[in-house]
Amino acid sequence: MSLSDHPGYLGRWASSRFIVLIHADWPNYPAGEGQGFALAALGRFPPETDFKLIDDIDRCSLLIASQYTKYLDLFDDRNFHVSAWHEDLIELANSGYITGVQGALFKTSY
Repeated sequence: MSLSDHPGYLGRWASSRFIVLIHADWPNYPAGEGQGFALAALGRFPPETDFKLIDDIDRCSLLIASQYTKYLDLFDDRNFHVSAWHEDLIELANSGYITGVQGALFKTSY
């Protein structure tokens, strides 16, 4: 398998500093680096949406929108997932856009 065939390969466009490869076969990957990308992903859901951490690898978190989870397998593609870099989630929390980042569950507050 080539690097670009790996499910976690985010392409050269995902980072200005390095080639991004997340070592996981997730239903969702970060769209890019920076709190704007994370906020755009989280902002697809209504305010006060609860997100639960279901996996964490390579400085990224895979989250599931708790209120919209219908399938028992949390990794099921039909559930609503968001992924973001740790650093971006921390920046959003420090800016007051989200709360509860230190735990496995947080709420949007935009």
